[in-house]
Amino acid sequence: MAKILIVDDSSIMRRSMSSMLQQAGHEIVAEADNGLAACELYATYRPDIVTMDLAMPDMDGLEAMRRIVAVHPLAKLVVISALSGKDKIVAAVNAGASHFIIKPITYDKVVKVIKTVLEGNIAPEQRLKLATRLTADEAAPAPEFPVGPALREESSYILENKHGKFISITVKQGMNTAQAEQLATDIEDCLFTGYRRFLFDFGTVTQIQAEVFAILTAAVASIQAEGGQVRAMAESAIFIRFVQSNAKAVAIGLASVLRQVGER
Repeated sequence: MAKILIVDDSSIMRRSMSSMLQQAGHEIVAEADNGLAACELYATYRPDIVTMDLAMPDMDGLEAMRRIVAVHPLAKLVVISALSGKDKIVAAVNAGASHFIIKPITYDKVVKVIKTVLEGNIAPEQRLKLATRLTADEAAPAPEFPVGPALREESSYILENKHGKFISITVKQGMNTAQAEQLATDIEDCLFTGYRRFLFDFGTVTQIQAEVFAILTAAVASIQAEGGQVRAMAESAIFIRFVQSNAKAVAIGLASVLRQVGER
């Protein structure tokens, strides 16, 4: 069993990683949502391993890793990135990362990499060779979000994994721009983890701020750009008409997939 520090700016990804690591018998000593906090927590807890997302605001994972290694040269850090961040993965390995995991994250990947790092079965030159030869095969989708409780439940939306088949997003009345941006980030995390089917349920929502709707339509466009499928439903005829008259919603196809399920 290893004591592990999880570093990721996404609460969903931290929850998913924590669930998989604990299932594998490891202890989560702390979590951080940015690189600076990771440096401080490492000094406090001295974990056996750190899982470090590379794409984070303020201080990214690569800089945080360099700072930790500079003070604690024996630190074991497993960096995490999408295949599109291959150059940063190579840079991280060159800077001393113990190993790496390519998104989408799966239980088998996590268990295998953590075991390899703990046993010290991979030489630095072998790590670098693996990093420089990364291919699309490393990123085959295999969703691993836990089924059951909501992945995230906010005052303005609920994000749920429907038995691994699709992601359900219940949007509530009164969503503001900050909440919409958080939802957009959650959707990006789902895409990174391999999900490609999404259902938006606007329920009894009758109106939505233009700025908020712009963020949501951009999120839908991101799903479609990844080859994903989007469905949507609402109870309010007023909301249906609003969507159908919105140029952005029409352009990305949200208007055409929105269905009315009855108005209360």
